[in-house]
Amino acid sequence: MSKPRKTAPTPTRALDRGLHVLEVVANRPGQTLAEISTACDLSPATALRILETLRGRDFLIRNDETKTYGIGLRALEVGSRFLADTGLRETAQGSLAALATETGLTATLAVLQDGDVVYLDVFEGTGSLRSAARIGGRAPIHATAAGKILLAWHWSAGLDDALGRIDFAALTPNTITDADRFRAELEQVRTAGLAFDRQERDVDICCISAPIRKRTGEVIGALGLQGPARSVADREDHLCTVLAAAAVHVSSRLGYRGPRRDPGGNDTASTLID
Repeated sequence: MSKPRKTAPTPTRALDRGLHVLEVVANRPGQTLAEISTACDLSPATALRILETLRGRDFLIRNDETKTYGIGLRALEVGSRFLADTGLRETAQGSLAALATETGLTATLAVLQDGDVVYLDVFEGTGSLRSAARIGGRAPIHATAAGKILLAWHWSAGLDDALGRIDFAALTPNTITDADRFRAELEQVRTAGLAFDRQERDVDICCISAPIRKRTGEVIGALGLQGPARSVADREDHLCTVLAAAAVHVSSRLGYRGPRRDPGGNDTASTLID
């Protein structure tokens, strides 16, 4: 007699709503009750109860003068615990700071989460143009150099699944909006070991990204440089060199010792993951 199949537990609706509200405030602090309730598709009364619950536990704060909400200290503590446990951010911080200082561009560390690029750390450059990247901020995979790096070394099954989740929205005239073209771009990324965003997310902003690998060779992060298009284009070769070296350094600190070799004689890297 076959065993009954286990069913997944039903999500707690109230908790799901609360976490959604927290995410909405985190993505755009400074919203009013009316704005948050609209963004979450909740009645003002329901949104207020959730907001006050989160505020009571210090996950949110409220500005009484502007009547707007922001992230509280408890949310920072929870997020910091994740960063401390992974060790990736701590390992990469020195290289990020050095990249920003040497190039004058903004240096970023990003990972892949729930179909988005998420920035774990950002070191602003010395230029007058400020980066759109911020710690904890999200960005679309298809329009960022980091997103291309984080997808490029997936096996076909995992890649097909990831591409099926992307809406390929056009953010600028340069955004890749076709899955086949994006797949071809990923092939170039695997060959070059670097990825580029040539004004694909923001007009006049270009980015370069390189992979960070853990001991097994799996790509777990993307180290990047971004800045004004002219500033990046005028010294692209140099920027690629220093960025690639920094990514190798961070990967080596995480235990990576170079590509694995095929024992059957194929002398190419075998680091694709599913």
